[in-house]
Amino acid sequence: MALHRTVFSSGPINGIDTNFVSEAGLAYNFDNSILYIVDYGNFKVYGCNPSSISGGYFSSCFEATDISASGNLPWAITLNEKNTFAYITDYVQSVYACPIANDGSFPFNTCTTISGFIQPVTTAILYQDSFLRLD
Repeated sequence: MALHRTVFSSGPINGIDTNFVSEAGLAYNFDNSILYIVDYGNFKVYGCNPSSISGGYFSSCFEATDISASGNLPWAITLNEKNTFAYITDYVQSVYACPIANDGSFPFNTCTTISGFIQPVTTAILYQDSFLRLD
């Protein structure tokens, strides 16, 4: 599925104000029922139902996490194959390992911060739940 700028809505979806500012990373969960969208301009990651696209816009999204407390811009995301952890890179020096709740969200206060990288702006690569490499 090719994503174009038009699929990102500005305004409320499901009662939350998505108002996407600057989309960066994308990742599907294991059964393709949630498309996670990193919006670095809002310090948030949204989860959207990819089958809810109508007229070029998502009609079903939720806020998966808000990393504004870190003060760093989220940039990329990947999920482990068991769909139990989301790994979010920021634009400064960290990777956040976040356990995914049953509803698909991952509250930032549950994340573990892995620091010491220099602008880890591409996605984390996982193999058999082991952290392999970060570009």
